[in-house]
Amino acid sequence: MTVACIIIAHAPRVASVRDVILPSVLQGGFDEVLWIGDGQAGAGYEFLPLPRLTGTTLDALAKRDAGTLATTADFVFYLADDHAWTSSPDALRALPFAEHDIIVPGRWCEGGSQPIVLNMGMNGDDPNFPYCAGHGGFFRRSLIQARPWLTMPHHPNWDLYASRIQLQMGARLIQDQSVSIQDLEPEREPWK
Repeated sequence: MTVACIIIAHAPRVASVRDVILPSVLQGGFDEVLWIGDGQAGAGYEFLPLPRLTGTTLDALAKRDAGTLATTADFVFYLADDHAWTSSPDALRALPFAEHDIIVPGRWCEGGSQPIVLNMGMNGDDPNFPYCAGHGGFFRRSLIQARPWLTMPHHPNWDLYASRIQLQMGARLIQDQSVSIQDLEPEREPWK
């Protein structure tokens, strides 16, 4: 089973992607690494420039689809440009890819004395449970090929609507907190 990581970036966060996010991903054990959107080429990863199109969620969906087309792995991990990968290559390889189509990682941010766990759509108290939040998630390539991201509702809650559609298609979704991503902007209070 091969896994690609696609880092979806836009201009204000290029420095963070270059200095924090990309190094975390390159150490994560992914078979392919693609930085897409605003950014720069470099060693150890592919870069695909994709300029801002509309300044809406349409841009995020277009980057996901273009990244999917530019990679070949069996699974694609989409990572938002305000999150870092925080897990080992061994943890990545131990994920239950064979049994699932969508794997939702854990998500957290610095909280002073201890990390704050953040909802990724798998909190049972969330009225929209279950879904895979757009911050990061593993998706079987064939699922995305069957229904590309740009065919999903163009709505601020695109991740929720996409998950509903994917589940209706028969996708098997699971949360696996043995791997996680770190929200790098706790000042934005992502727990709210």
